[in-house]
Formats: sequence, C-alpha cells, structure tokens
Amino acid sequence: MEEQKKSREQILEEQVEELKKENEQLRKERAMYEDWWRKVDAKNYELAESVKSISTIANLICTAAKS
Repeated sequence: MEEQKKSREQILEEQVEELKKENEQLRKERAMYEDWWRKVDAKNYELAESVKSISTIANLICTAAKS
C-alpha cells in the first residue's frame, strides 16, 4: 500500500513538472504573440496615417486641377 502511495505521489509530481513546463512554454508563446500584435497595431496605425496623407494630397491635386 505504501509503495502504491509513493508511486501515485511520484506520478503526480511528474505531472506537476510537465504542467509547469507547459505553462512556461505557453507564457513564452503568449509574450511572442502579444509582441506581434503590438507590432501589427503600430504598422496599421502607420498605414492609416499614410492613407490619410495620400487622400489629402489627392484632394489637393483634384482641387488644383478644377481651378
């Protein structure tokens, strides 16, 4: 009985270690994905600002062409 208890404890300890490793890997992946999202958000903002600038320039050209 004592041997079974130790065996069960050992199995549980191994499972805990595996879960800790998996958790650490998931934390790293989460950090990586969050970094990607920050970069994408920054690029999307740059793109939106560029589109605004292009629209402004296009409107100025159209206004000048009509004059």
